Amino acid sequence: MDVSGVVEDGTLQWVKVNGIEAELYGDYWVAVGVPLNAEGSNNILVEARDAVGRSGYDSVSVVRDTLDPEVEITSPENNDKVHTRFITVSGTASDATLYDVKVNGIPAEIDGETFTAVDVPLDTEGENTVTAVARDGVGHESESSITVVRSLPPVLAITSIVFSEQSTEEQAKANFARKASRSSNRGSAPLVLRDAAPARVAPLSPLGEETLSPPTLPGQPRKRRLRG
Repeated sequence: MDVSGVVEDGTLQWVKVNGIEAELYGDYWVAVGVPLNAEGSNNILVEARDAVGRSGYDSVSVVRDTLDPEVEITSPENNDKVHTRFITVSGTASDATLYDVKVNGIPAEIDGETFTAVDVPLDTEGENTVTAVARDGVGHESESSITVVRSLPPVLAITSIVFSEQSTEEQAKANFARKASRSSNRGSAPLVLRDAAPARVAPLSPLGEETLSPPTLPGQPRKRRLRG
């Protein structure tokens, strides 16, 4: 890289930048082709010397960044199953000039070489791709992606309750009658369901025996049987 600056001295002899002698143009100097030997921070030291051997100094730190950021999602793990619509995603990110990290567009908080993004939405039931993108100060980007499976339980709600005047027994009879009607429509003999009257207990006969009368169907005359 090229480094330039100004200097004030009536007996200036030379200016050097990290040992490379600069060209002098009055009070202005330029050092061409100063190397940055390390990735990351590099210290640039400028020395000016006059005719009597006195020196003045200045320095600046320059960051060399030729690499993409390193980023990795550590939580959740790939193919993890979750039961919520929003998740927290965390991981690691490093770069000499790390600028920001976003997870599916959600900005993450950066603490040293770790990041955390909260309330990252999972928009799809089933598989969702979660991507963390790290960007450095000179525009380099890199990303890390995992798959997270969203599996929500069934959602149900009671919308109405209807009270029926029919008893459970009456409903069963009605269901049976409907089935019989459908059977008759398919060509079988019709089935008629009538309520039978309950069996009755007659008074004790003179012999001390009880006489039970059979159930009487609707429309059938009742018979009385006495024993004497």
